[in-house]
Amino acid sequence: MEIPDPPYFSCHSESCAHLLQTSLKSRDPLKGKSIHAQMVKLGLTFSVYLMNNLMNLYAKTGSLLDAHDLFNEMPVKTTFSWNTILSGYAKQGKLEKAHQVFDLIPVRDSVSWTTIIVGYNQMGRFEDAIKIFVDMVKDKVLPTQFTLTNVLASCAATGSRGIGKKVHSFVVKLGLHACVPVANSLLNMYAKTGDLKMAKVVFDRMKLRNTSSWNAMISLHMNCGCNQHGFDNEALQFFSSMLKDTSLKPDRFSLASALSACASLEKLSLGKQIHGYIVRTMFDASGAVGNALISMYAKSGGVEIARRIIEQSGISDLDVIAFTALLDGYVKLGDITPARQIFNSLKDPDVVAWTAMIVGFVQNGLNNDAIEVFKTMVSEGPRPNSFTLAAMLSASSSVTSLNHGKQIHASAIRSGEALSPSVGNALTTMYAKAGSINGARKVFNLLRQNRDTVSWTSMIMALAQHGLGEEAIELFEQMLALGIKPDHITYVGVLSACTHGGLVEQGRSYFDLMKNAHKIDPTLSHYACMVYKNVDLAKVAAERLLLIEPNNSGAYSALANVYSSCGKWDDAAKIRKLMKARGVKKEQGLKVKDQILRYHSEKLAIAFGIISTPENTTLRIMKNLRVCNDCHNAIKFISKLVDREIIVRDATRFHHFKDGSCSCKDYWIYYEKADSWHRRKSQLWLIPHSSTFLVPIFSQLLLGTLLNV
Repeated sequence: MEIPDPPYFSCHSESCAHLLQTSLKSRDPLKGKSIHAQMVKLGLTFSVYLMNNLMNLYAKTGSLLDAHDLFNEMPVKTTFSWNTILSGYAKQGKLEKAHQVFDLIPVRDSVSWTTIIVGYNQMGRFEDAIKIFVDMVKDKVLPTQFTLTNVLASCAATGSRGIGKKVHSFVVKLGLHACVPVANSLLNMYAKTGDLKMAKVVFDRMKLRNTSSWNAMISLHMNCGCNQHGFDNEALQFFSSMLKDTSLKPDRFSLASALSACASLEKLSLGKQIHGYIVRTMFDASGAVGNALISMYAKSGGVEIARRIIEQSGISDLDVIAFTALLDGYVKLGDITPARQIFNSLKDPDVVAWTAMIVGFVQNGLNNDAIEVFKTMVSEGPRPNSFTLAAMLSASSSVTSLNHGKQIHASAIRSGEALSPSVGNALTTMYAKAGSINGARKVFNLLRQNRDTVSWTSMIMALAQHGLGEEAIELFEQMLALGIKPDHITYVGVLSACTHGGLVEQGRSYFDLMKNAHKIDPTLSHYACMVYKNVDLAKVAAERLLLIEPNNSGAYSALANVYSSCGKWDDAAKIRKLMKARGVKKEQGLKVKDQILRYHSEKLAIAFGIISTPENTTLRIMKNLRVCNDCHNAIKFISKLVDREIIVRDATRFHHFKDGSCSCKDYWIYYEKADSWHRRKSQLWLIPHSSTFLVPIFSQLLLGTLLNV
């Protein structure tokens, strides 16, 4: 930089101060030092005004040490001097040093207070900023607009609506409520703290509004009520009003928010109109707007349009939200291949992108692919978070792989996520679905401090699936005693537990409790658990169904079973005769492998398990149909003969076979076959297909006694 000739410096200090102020625009501390050195060389007198400007140059160009040295050399320090050095420390985040300077200021003005408040705000110490503002008011120093906007920002960040309202009343007293920046800060505070009513009051009273004012209201409705559809619609109405009723143009935030609302509501037509506006106005559709546009199309059924936009515009900064929306769009279409291609095109996918890819595979039933992606993520990608682990546990539950589940459990323990609610709940479900009810119990007990409604529900469902109805009900009573409110899924588990345990009266009682005490409307799942012995309801349902589908064998069988379970044998027989007279035959459910293995494939699976696994280990058998009586009885004998626990999961529940008995206590056999027992009018014979002898059911107790000798 060229230093002016000496004659220039011979003029008064105001000219030098002007030169310093001009040099400040370059933000180059070396220029300030050059001017300072020339002034010393020429022997100029350093007035307070000149020293303040020189110190201000040093402070704002990052030479805080030089500014502090100059400050210490000043024989007379004005309030501006103190505020300058205070601002320097505050802007560099040296709050402790800044507060020391603040405490030493002889006379603090509004700038002094505002400077320290802004410093704490910038460092995220919002509560300290609010405390200093309170002290400022107590010191009877009037805040400026800048002070108020900053303290309102602190209230918004901490969710301190109560303090924010007090600041609001202070704003009104000062007559600053019509000031646009202050009013916008009030809107932002109420938006962040979820006070829709007061935000509307402030907005309606604003005589002048800018784009930020409208954005605050749009943001409020986007975030209020967890994006319920009504709030999203109002957000779009505010966006529309801004376009129609004002001369203001939407900015990036306005457009991105409006597109997000369209995505939430799946309003493809309206989203296309906003897209058209972006094209007509030649608005830059990169960044947040581009990602919101992709998300809108992907979530609203236009996933192929979203894909074309990416290909044609060459968007390279696709964020995780947009990618997840694209992935979800392809998942809904059942087409996971394009989603995988998009994932592979990401330069550096973060943990959310990896998790989204895994969830996509799980939701499409591609659990083995999900496991492979997870393995790649562990070796090459970011560290899995709780959501990733929960998704992988869901995959392990679907493939009923206890070993995979245990490995993920170990990963969760190493990462410190094992006791988080999402992972803990997923672990409970995984162990239960893999047949390890004891493993589910252990995880649930470890979650003692982090249990939520889902935790209790998962354990209740697990106990119900394993036939432990009384234990499930006992756990439900503990849940109620602790004041934890059950949801509709909890009641499905409770009613299912009553069904498996034959606890009819308790089931009716809980059904009434659900409707009357917890105000939960029954769904099809609840009614499905309550049809036990409800002959009238079953008859009406069956008759309606037969009018529509007269050849539906399921309706005949279901009604006959209900009659039989209630002891109305003659009515059950009439239904069977009617079914026969109409030529309706019951279609037997088949597994694909059953057609190859000539049925009862669980016996073959057990035989293979016995010869291929170590002795005394638990055998786990999974099938998609209900285990038949013959196999059920045979497996009891096998468990006694080989001295091993055999766990069988069928379409209805888990059966734990050990020492010649089953955890279901044979309850379901008598319930399901009561009508068959009546029709035969004779003993029910259980025929193990792998044996050559017959065992009458009335001799089971005797055989059980002999086997236990």
